[in-house]
Amino acid sequence: MKLKLKYSGCLTILAVAVCMATTTGQPAYAQIKAGFDAYNGTWNMDIAKSGFGNMPAPKSVRLTLSSTKTSREWTQETVGTDGKSRTASYNGAENNRYYPITGSPDGATFAYMKDGSFAVKDKSGKVVQTTTYSLSAGGETMTLHNTFHTPDGDVTRVAVFQKEK
Repeated sequence: MKLKLKYSGCLTILAVAVCMATTTGQPAYAQIKAGFDAYNGTWNMDIAKSGFGNMPAPKSVRLTLSSTKTSREWTQETVGTDGKSRTASYNGAENNRYYPITGSPDGATFAYMKDGSFAVKDKSGKVVQTTTYSLSAGGETMTLHNTFHTPDGDVTRVAVFQKEK
């Protein structure tokens, strides 16, 4: 199957995830449901624990998350396989509404859903990615379960991030 993802620069987190990853196995730690504020901080993708299928792995992905009672924000800094740095950011509410991704070259929008997931739409308004996320029991590992909706069918990826101390 030929995979065509619009977010090859890994701009949307967690497309962002932004184009992030698959892994060969589920980490062996307990997962917890946490309030969004538990995710606040800076996270670095663990390239070794994330897999990319037939996509080239980025050199690095650093994600900074911040939230208040009314706002969710993230900034993603990616260094691609080509060595070029790309930055994307988002600021919006957890309200099922789509807000622009600043730095997205293709006009993508991003929404935090009230059910705790998030989604990405392309500029035509089509949902191209849905994602759920969780924290390890100790709160030091964040796992993103991404589904990319492609013309060739859905492709699932898992991205693993470690929290900076």
